[in-house]
Amino acid sequence: MLPKVFGVSSGDHTAANRLKGLLVILLCALVLFCVSGCKPFRYGQGPFLRLDKVHDAGTTCLAFDGIGRRLASAGYRGEVIVWAIPSGKRLTTLKAHRKPVRGLCWIDNALLLSGAEDGRILLWDVAGEQPRGFTNTPAPVTSLIFLPRERLVVSGHTDGWIRSFTLSRLRPAAEFPVGAPVLSLAVDAQGKRIAVSTENGRVILLSPMLQLIKELETSSRNAFEIRFSPDGTQLAGGAWYRLLFWDLHSGLLRMQDTEHWGKIASVDYSPDGKRLASIGRITDNNIRVLDLKTGAVECRLEPHALCGAVVRFSPDGRFLATGSDDESVRLYDLSRS
Repeated sequence: MLPKVFGVSSGDHTAANRLKGLLVILLCALVLFCVSGCKPFRYGQGPFLRLDKVHDAGTTCLAFDGIGRRLASAGYRGEVIVWAIPSGKRLTTLKAHRKPVRGLCWIDNALLLSGAEDGRILLWDVAGEQPRGFTNTPAPVTSLIFLPRERLVVSGHTDGWIRSFTLSRLRPAAEFPVGAPVLSLAVDAQGKRIAVSTENGRVILLSPMLQLIKELETSSRNAFEIRFSPDGTQLAGGAWYRLLFWDLHSGLLRMQDTEHWGKIASVDYSPDGKRLASIGRITDNNIRVLDLKTGAVECRLEPHALCGAVVRFSPDGRFLATGSDDESVRLYDLSRS
């Protein structure tokens, strides 16, 4: 029988010490996880253009114009900034939204659309500083696209509705209920199909008049952002840890493992359809460019300091623009990789 000191045996002390040690290890692991949250796990090619501290509280949206000479970026405070590419010179700052911007679309390389959580959709002439037109919608905007053939603006909302507006005066044209908050909208290169992803894992295709074309195979994972392949045969989405690929002929889904450690916030196809870029969020802010023919990682780019938000290819495929909660916008030259 082991002796007791103050009513506690040495065996009890050993067990207590082991328990304390285990708790310390678990606590350290938890602290490390929380502190590292969105810190990078791997490093790669750095950006050739780094625009730091440009969006207070973080960057939310990016959009290249049709010829890649200008890049629009937007942030949590509702501002939109237009940059010259590749110099990074600030051309103009547009301020009208009161909440985070969730959609940016260029029109004819002269006009720019923005939609935000304040429910407003604004049409800008980037040469001026005042909106050319605007509309107030019933719910926060989560995504925004433009259909050039029909000259229609289409928005997704937190109330589970898709709404379209005429470009000329931003008047309501049509609406369609999807039953859950909209995560992302995409339009194919011909402007004939709209893809919609929602918070309940649903992914559907709509016509420009917001009529249902097809319901795609569902997944237990939400597609946080979706994009059409340039040839219109495939739809890609970013989910937790995995990429989602839909065959648009059959509607069937294929999931692919990635090097991301958490939520894949944004994806984008290269203009030639040979590569897919992705950026992580929550526990991972890594940036990857995937070779779609082999499925292998083509290059790993230096990640942001905080959670990634958006990734976009330039129209010629040379540059990759990224935005993050670290308030920066970065440009990577893929011809150097």
